[in-house]
Amino acid sequence: MNTPVASAVIERLKEALGPRGWLDEPAAIAPHVTEWRERWVGETPLVARPASTEQVARVVKICADSGTAIVPQSGNTGLVGGAVPPAGGGAIVLSLTRMTRLRALDAANF
Repeated sequence: MNTPVASAVIERLKEALGPRGWLDEPAAIAPHVTEWRERWVGETPLVARPASTEQVARVVKICADSGTAIVPQSGNTGLVGGAVPPAGGGAIVLSLTRMTRLRALDAANF
């Protein structure tokens, strides 16, 4: 059963991420729930967009505590639908697109 994410969980996530750290408008969510070839389409009430590892940890903790499923996304360019949330709105998308800073580069180990 794919139970929709509770509104209290969504509010906790929004608070943890700040005003720029989430999307909940259908038009803004659409690219995150549709595989780029449009073979798979899912549903989510919220796209979490953390800007730091600390915010990622907060999102994971809130979701773990509430039993909310997480669908991680980076570039959303996969070809098998694994980055598309299931229908029914029972999972949040964790988009890492705001995490663009390189902390270290190890050229010797590629």
